Amino acid sequence: YGQYNYVEGASSSTSEIVYGFLEGNYPVDQNMAAGLYAGLIYDTGGFRHSSTSPNTMRVAGALMETGIPFTDIYNRFFDSRSFSEMKIMGQALENAKLYLDGKVVCATITSVEIAACNGTNKELDAIINYLKGVQGAEVACFLYEKTETEVKASFRGADGRDVCALAQKFGGGGHVKAAGCTIAASIDKAKEMVLAEIEKML
Repeated sequence: YGQYNYVEGASSSTSEIVYGFLEGNYPVDQNMAAGLYAGLIYDTGGFRHSSTSPNTMRVAGALMETGIPFTDIYNRFFDSRSFSEMKIMGQALENAKLYLDGKVVCATITSVEIAACNGTNKELDAIINYLKGVQGAEVACFLYEKTETEVKASFRGADGRDVCALAQKFGGGGHVKAAGCTIAASIDKAKEMVLAEIEKML
């Protein structure tokens, strides 16, 4: 899709790379800084992921110096949600179960359950990050039903667990600790397939 690919594997985010291009070459106004800061905090999980580096924090500080409403931006990503999004999360967490001696936490939600919460598929992003916080879990997975024969899956892995390799088994991809894929199956079958692959991985 392009003539060149620029890759910095150690960077926390595309925002950090873009800021590196702009710094010293092009003035970064407040609107640009707000967008870059949003990408920075989202991709680092609020500066919690291991990809966060001293340079990440330096870039964040430089963006803050432009006068952006950094607290509002943070809250919009991590502390703000619609009522339907809250209800969907509650349903998904109610459906969550532990597998493989507590090493795996997996939650599912069907399109019927999403509709019952008056929500949409766009309100599901926070669920996987909540699941990954379960103590003792090395792999977290969240599956939601797009149609009766198509399921979206998101994975998160603890240190030493490559969930990108897991996602690639189903034609997906991502990062070592965060990945996803689409599976052409019913939600029950997709869950069965995913758990079987995770068992091999563990």
